Amino acid sequence: TNGKENPGNLTLSIEANLDMNNLLWTPTVVDGYNGVDIVTILGNNNKITGLTAPLFEGGFAGESGIVIKDLTIANSNIVSLNNQGSGAFIESVDSMEQITLINCHLINSKVSGSRTGGLIGWTSGYDNVNDGSVKTYITIKECSIINSEIKGEGSVGGIIGHAGANAWTYHLIENCNIKDNKLIAVDEGDLRVGSIIGTANVGEVVIN
Repeated sequence: TNGKENPGNLTLSIEANLDMNNLLWTPTVVDGYNGVDIVTILGNNNKITGLTAPLFEGGFAGESGIVIKDLTIANSNIVSLNNQGSGAFIESVDSMEQITLINCHLINSKVSGSRTGGLIGWTSGYDNVNDGSVKTYITIKECSIINSEIKGEGSVGGIIGHAGANAWTYHLIENCNIKDNKLIAVDEGDLRVGSIIGTANVGEVVIN
């Protein structure tokens, strides 16, 4: 939008497999101050191949959020230039009320960047009550990361690179499958690598 009017929530449905091998993709920015509130992607069990960059980048976004259901990213080489976070589905989540991934999968792919996760790079809520605090809820259910390479500077995780840069960040990871992956941290600093999460910083993480 033009930044002056907010159209509210937006739902997009993917009706077929998408081959993006000949397309240069730029992550879609979801920013509640300058666009829609909640963006919902209905994948309908379809597959995206040949993706060159993360699907989404989350802005400092107030009441906004991203919901993705029933979508697979496969056979892709995803390179993120975002210094804050890198992930196949979402680069960074900064003060967004709702982030939900259900039945989303990363298969036979590579993801590289900073604070890199297979699905999401970096997450944070916002607890400054003087200008509007935001509790950020991240829900990841029935997802998988299989036979993929996740590479980054700093924190590297199978699902999330850096979880919880602020205490008002709440994660629920449930019934997920992480199998046959390679996790690579490339810098010489304080490395944090984990099969599920690279860094569990502040806030809350529940894994079932």
